[in-house]
Amino acid sequence: MIGLNIYTSNRLEVLSQKLASVISEAPTDVFEKEIILVQSRGMARWLSYELARYHEICANVEFPFPRSFAYGLFAKLNASLSKDSPWNPDILLWRIMRALPPLLGTPEFENVSAYAGGENAELRLYQLSARIAHTFDQYIVFRPELVMRWDEGEEDHWQALLWRELAAQTGAYHPARLRQRALENLSRNKPSLGNLPQRISIFGISVLPKFYLDLFAELAGHREVNLFLIQPTQESWDHITSKRESERIAAKANLSQADLHLEEGHPLLASWGAQGREFFRNIVDCDPHVDEPEFVDSPSGSLLHRLQNDILHLQGRCEEKGVVEKNDCSIQVHACHSPIRELEILRDQMLSWFQEDPTLHPRDILVMMPDVEAYTPLIQAIFDVPETRKEKIPFSIADRSAGNESQVAETLLAILDLSESRCGARQVLSLLDCRSLLSRFDLAERDVELLHRWVLNAGIRWGVNGDHRASFDLPMFDQNSWENGLDRLLLGYAMLGNDEQLFGDTLPMDEVEGSNAEVLGRFAQFTSTLFETGQRLSTARSLSEWSATLQDLLNAFFVSDSSSEEELQLVRAWCTSISSQQNYSEFAETVPLSVIRAHLKGALETGGLAGGFLDGGVTFCALKPMRSLPFKIICLLGMDDAAFPRQTAKIGFDLLQQHPKPGDPSTRRDDQYLFLETLLAAREKLHISYIGQSIKDNKILPPSVLVSELIECLLSSFTLADGPLTEEDLLVKHRLQAFSGEYFKGDRLFTYSQANARALKAQQNDREPSAPFAPEPLSEPPAEFRSVKLADLADFFANPAKQFLRKRLRLDLGQETDLIEEVEPFQVGGLDSYKLKQDLLEQTLAGLDTTASFPLLQARGILPFGHIGESSHRNLCGEISEMAQRVAPHLDTPLIPVSISRRIGEFQLDGELQVSAAGLVQYRCAKLKGADILRAWINHLALNLVQPTGTKFETVLIGSDSAEEFAPVPEAEAILKSLLEIYWQGMREPLKFFPNSSYAFVNAVLRPGKRRSPAINAAENAWRSSDFGRGEEEDTWFQFCFQGTHPLDETFESLSMEVFQPVVDALKMESEVEE
Repeated sequence: MIGLNIYTSNRLEVLSQKLASVISEAPTDVFEKEIILVQSRGMARWLSYELARYHEICANVEFPFPRSFAYGLFAKLNASLSKDSPWNPDILLWRIMRALPPLLGTPEFENVSAYAGGENAELRLYQLSARIAHTFDQYIVFRPELVMRWDEGEEDHWQALLWRELAAQTGAYHPARLRQRALENLSRNKPSLGNLPQRISIFGISVLPKFYLDLFAELAGHREVNLFLIQPTQESWDHITSKRESERIAAKANLSQADLHLEEGHPLLASWGAQGREFFRNIVDCDPHVDEPEFVDSPSGSLLHRLQNDILHLQGRCEEKGVVEKNDCSIQVHACHSPIRELEILRDQMLSWFQEDPTLHPRDILVMMPDVEAYTPLIQAIFDVPETRKEKIPFSIADRSAGNESQVAETLLAILDLSESRCGARQVLSLLDCRSLLSRFDLAERDVELLHRWVLNAGIRWGVNGDHRASFDLPMFDQNSWENGLDRLLLGYAMLGNDEQLFGDTLPMDEVEGSNAEVLGRFAQFTSTLFETGQRLSTARSLSEWSATLQDLLNAFFVSDSSSEEELQLVRAWCTSISSQQNYSEFAETVPLSVIRAHLKGALETGGLAGGFLDGGVTFCALKPMRSLPFKIICLLGMDDAAFPRQTAKIGFDLLQQHPKPGDPSTRRDDQYLFLETLLAAREKLHISYIGQSIKDNKILPPSVLVSELIECLLSSFTLADGPLTEEDLLVKHRLQAFSGEYFKGDRLFTYSQANARALKAQQNDREPSAPFAPEPLSEPPAEFRSVKLADLADFFANPAKQFLRKRLRLDLGQETDLIEEVEPFQVGGLDSYKLKQDLLEQTLAGLDTTASFPLLQARGILPFGHIGESSHRNLCGEISEMAQRVAPHLDTPLIPVSISRRIGEFQLDGELQVSAAGLVQYRCAKLKGADILRAWINHLALNLVQPTGTKFETVLIGSDSAEEFAPVPEAEAILKSLLEIYWQGMREPLKFFPNSSYAFVNAVLRPGKRRSPAINAAENAWRSSDFGRGEEEDTWFQFCFQGTHPLDETFESLSMEVFQPVVDALKMESEVEE
């Protein structure tokens, strides 16, 4: 039926049935498309499923947005109209960027000039143009009469002048003028509408500006235009006024609220429904045909349903409160300490819901949040890896920006960022996280760890080369650059330098062998392509040239395969679009990379990959308007005070903000109406969570004001049968830790996590300790384990857990990933410092000139560059000279190799020592620890075991802070036998022996003058990490074997005494060395 027809209901399902009936009762031509306007892709997807359910198929249906449909209608009424409007914001910003520069010198544009000038002027001009383009687009929709007055020459401020300049340049009608002409054409008897379908439906749109509504009202004179709208209440609600608004009106009129006789109706509808009320007022002004509304009461007496029915019937409960059950959980608010706790709690709630209702499916749950990007990694962490298969909850995440969802888009942006950056080592290596890029350069994921190690060992920190560093106004030097490090790796493969022979100024590095050379070659090709790209991108280009350049980048860095094709298509489409934007905007100027990068980031933030919404599992998506879809359970996360409702960004020159009118865009009012629609769309439960307690000090934090209003309304409207409804009935305050004991008492706090149960059990001292890694000793090791090398025995006692896992279980936990630095060294520290000192000490003791080592050390990238490096080297040589003076007197006679090969009980011990006439001398350019003392002790026992002629049977161990001397040990064989038996037991189970903690314990027991604290406290101090150093508790091997236990028990004490008591007894002297 031609005309403007309104169908209303409080249920979207009812509206979809009405739409399906309209379509089936009056089918259009089989070749004519059914046009249904929606405001979100999520709504289109849901509605297509609903229509398919009613008609068994949904085909030949188009779901345009109102904006695109309106422009299409303008084109049908104006055949000369171009495909893309020059007033589209993406095109308009380039036209503004072209028009602004000549105007900036005029007096009217003085304030604008101040923003557009200065550093990064081109980027600032782009940002200003984009903001003006958005603001002008808002004027067209919400102030069409204003911009048409500007067309006529009214007003002379800078915005009006710029508008007229743009209008003069384009020579085309802007949408406000096109709308005016369309309204005039449609008011005639028979306007030419071409192949426009006979029926236009508008479905589920909450708010439609008058710009479009008036257009559809005029179109209804020639086509059937149907509006299917959600109406929260069946009563007249045009006149209701919120309490705050009533107070404002009363204050302005200097009257009491009672004298005004204003009606509030339902407080939530009055407070949150302003946008909807204005929209329905505008619809009434269009004089539509209103179909019989169909309103549906919520079925049960739950708190949620009672509230929904109160809103439906516009029933406020100031006097007579509704009665609800005590354990009603249909509306529940959760105060948490962090977003990760919100998701942990949500997962437990979901498992509970599935257990309570076997008919509930994951697809029946919708989870929305204001910032989906912030929650995405946490969602994946919690829901991707369930503790058991039974707890697996399928899910999808929608509304992610392409820049975050697409590896290709994210990596392309990173490449563009890199071209103007320092090219830090980690920054470059992070590009290898993209699988499509790896495939392009024939690299595999297993190669990435190897490449990280090469970059670390080659000393690569930042900068392509010296020239690149000079571009940052820094000294031109190649040390620790990419070019220098790659040259070291390539030369090391081509020639043997043993890391000790310079080739020119480059020190070849022997790291690459065999087939790994191919990996190095591909990596060198990648870095060469990357750095050449950076140089090429430094030139400003036109938009079409940038389009071609970016397409070349995609071809150079990414391979198209099944996993990346969709991502590449998205980015390619964007690259193509900027070329067309140049054509439509006639913007021929060149722009630098900073502008095109900002444009790409903006486009990828607003656009994303298809999918993620209604994919069969729980849907996680953004909380945004026009998505009032019905679900059995709706969950709202991140309902924090500052997060929702969102605030409208203030723009100083926005005339809409300066002179507001009813119907103007308002982020706050949109969010209020969205919250109301969400409340009404939940069919069984509404779950809300927010950060309600500080993770630092447990301070109470307020929720969103909308959540507070909801709670306040519930408390004032409902009561329990046996008493008042309290905030505690609605609000669940959670604990900071998921393994808090409160979650295992079976009340409102609960968890399904067995891991949390185990964590709680481990935490409580009165419970049984965690099961040990090896509950029972393994069987006897093979016979070959009884042949022991002296060095292996020392390695065993340095870390028994490590040797047990590696040798007996053949389990390698790998090495901790070394952090690659991104600044050149300004001092020598850490492991580099120790190795360097040890090497310099060996050279000094051998009579070599350590000053000659400077070129080699600097070529390795260990020393700082230039004078600082020379100074550091001199200081190290001086420090080592002092150490050498302490060591040299013990090495005044030549070292003699002494072989050890002795049968000790059931063991064969073999090894070799270098001894002088004074005995065994060992030294370490670091403070002595228990492991150092024990290693020297084992070698000392071997010396006393074989008792070679021509030498004393004594050992001296010299460290940077102290020296220890061992007296002869007559019972060396018996002690070695005991140590070998401990080693044998350590090959059957992890031993509670930790050399530093054990030595601290025994030393405190046997030498009380050395430590003030009790012995076990001394052990604890060595075990625990502190601000002064890393304790043995952080050792990866110890953690693996003793996780969840406190190993410093009686077994530890006994074993520590057995190993270290003979050591301490044999220490005949100690001398402290001042640093």
